[in-house]
Amino acid sequence: MVQQGRLLQVLTVIGAFTIGLLIGSSWTAKRRYGADKPVKQAFALFVSVTFQSVEDRDKFISFVKPLAKHVAEHEPDTLAYEFGMADNNPLEIHIFERYKSRSPAYEHTHRSSEPFKRFQAAVKESGMVLKKTGQSFIEADIGYM
Repeated sequence: MVQQGRLLQVLTVIGAFTIGLLIGSSWTAKRRYGADKPVKQAFALFVSVTFQSVEDRDKFISFVKPLAKHVAEHEPDTLAYEFGMADNNPLEIHIFERYKSRSPAYEHTHRSSEPFKRFQAAVKESGMVLKKTGQSFIEADIGYM
């Protein structure tokens, strides 16, 4: 009886460990980099925007929210679309965009969408942007995203 109880304990521990490994491995995806990346030579864009005031920055954020929702729901070839506030300047926002291709994903699908056109018009009309800089690039497929 004691040996059966001990065997049951050992099997329970082994089973729990195995289940933990299986669940853990399904939750942590393997990072795919270099030649294993699912999208090769993606088109990416960094944009930095400086505002005259925190109020202008916040208004810009209110303009961008419906656009970001549209991108997430209707642009499957947009791989990343993220806005972040600079941690050392409350008047700066940095935007990272990543697309499967420059054309058609970025140039045609994204830039010709009605939500993007409304966003651009609202920002231009408001005059809130003090300075805007950007850089686009084609990924070299060395690291990972």
